[in-house]
Amino acid sequence: MADSEVIIKRSSDYSKADFAAGQPIEGEAHRFATIDAGKDHYWMVIAAWRQGGFCQVLWEGYIPSDGEDEKQLLAICDQYAVPRAKTLIDFGYDVDRMADLSVKHGWMGIRGDGNKAHFLHPTQSGKPVEKLYSMTKRHRARSGGIAKYIFVASNSIKDILARLLASGEQIELPGDLSKPFENHMQCERRIVERNSKTGQEKAQWIRPSGGANHLFDAMCYQVAAALVMRIFDSE
Repeated sequence: MADSEVIIKRSSDYSKADFAAGQPIEGEAHRFATIDAGKDHYWMVIAAWRQGGFCQVLWEGYIPSDGEDEKQLLAICDQYAVPRAKTLIDFGYDVDRMADLSVKHGWMGIRGDGNKAHFLHPTQSGKPVEKLYSMTKRHRARSGGIAKYIFVASNSIKDILARLLASGEQIELPGDLSKPFENHMQCERRIVERNSKTGQEKAQWIRPSGGANHLFDAMCYQVAAALVMRIFDSE
């Protein structure tokens, strides 16, 4: 991919309310909720995936924090029938609080790493393999439990998300998609820089305007979760 920005294509065939009773999509393999955390609020995406890499966004939006157990987050996830183990929350902000919530609710933590191109995973043969997500890490929560989380290679995950969106067929979006979703998805741009000394090229995603990108991050975490569950025919 050369320098590029994310392309958003709506669908007018369904709305977010159409799946508010937890209905599965045709051929559904997995369903995830991915949450980006802020100081006093959250942004969340709920999406269902079919084997092969098709994603249908069922819900997206803003949820104010209650400062306690985040009952509204739980209620929306339960309403859309998202398994607790397939709810992933960002560990990049206030990790101790996110770890407490993860332990209490059975969630998984996730965190982007823009400096990593891949992570090594051991194999029985002794030769490690490269993947875009790390081995499972552990963080002791203040509550005393152990929260599990993973790192993901942010730039590569964003490349995959951009390709899926550009295809116009791999990611389906509701007709009542929120304006913040469009804004967040289009606030980052992929650039390729060439090292003047070595001639090597390096691609990375930047925010030229510095705008909010929370739902973009949440969609990237959807792709990462799909990779972990081996939804794609090829990585």
